[in-house]
Amino acid sequence: MLQVLCYALDPFTMRQWRPSDVLSLEKPLRPYALIVLNQKLNRLDIFKKLWSEASYRFCADGGANRLYDAFVDDEELREKYLPHAVHGDLDSLRKDVRDYYESKNVEVSQDHDQNSTDFMKCISLLRKKETSDKNEDGIKYDIVAFPALGGRFDQTIASINQLYFLKDETDRQTLLVSDENLTILLDEGKHRIECNRQLEGPTCGIMPLGGPIVLTTRGLRWNLTDYPCHFGGMVSTSNVLASDIVEIETDKPVVWTVELKEDTC
Repeated sequence: MLQVLCYALDPFTMRQWRPSDVLSLEKPLRPYALIVLNQKLNRLDIFKKLWSEASYRFCADGGANRLYDAFVDDEELREKYLPHAVHGDLDSLRKDVRDYYESKNVEVSQDHDQNSTDFMKCISLLRKKETSDKNEDGIKYDIVAFPALGGRFDQTIASINQLYFLKDETDRQTLLVSDENLTILLDEGKHRIECNRQLEGPTCGIMPLGGPIVLTTRGLRWNLTDYPCHFGGMVSTSNVLASDIVEIETDKPVVWTVELKEDTC
């Protein structure tokens, strides 16, 4: 199990998670790829931390516009943050941005598949990198997407849907990072989440976006025991961390999200 985002002490009992590891001062234990999505880069402190430790750095189509514009007043700094690739259907990529990155020898590639998002296209590109001759060790990279929530609601849902697409890939983990939240998908079973409350909280939520679930929690201000949760009924939003350790048991996949503090990095 890759350890950038989680590790497993006993896969038959409880999965162990440490989502905020990618934002801590220590170097992540396992490699990950950073995918910059098409939302404004407001939290440059978070961006720079994620960028500094990423093994691959991709811009998903219009994400390249956002990266370019983030350093509009500092050409030297802009040149410091050159991605490995800009990839997608390229319907959002501006010509001036494309010309700039191509002039810096950044790979700009197009995928015309209309049944996948630009986020998904970048994951497909990552898989190609993983099977290339340059990856002789056969490393599978975890995935960190930023900024992944906020902006257009349909794009937010598409990013969360990507967590469900990838949940069966047990050799990698996916983390959505936004200006205000860390978000992961907990598959059915038992989970133990180690929270760094210097970086995370206090607000958190457990959302049954894939359908009705039965939920048991410990370590929150308002815990549940074998409680049915579904939209139109009970949903554990606006909950609060009451401990550094949160335990969650769910009979179906569920989304865990936790607030990031303003001075995270």
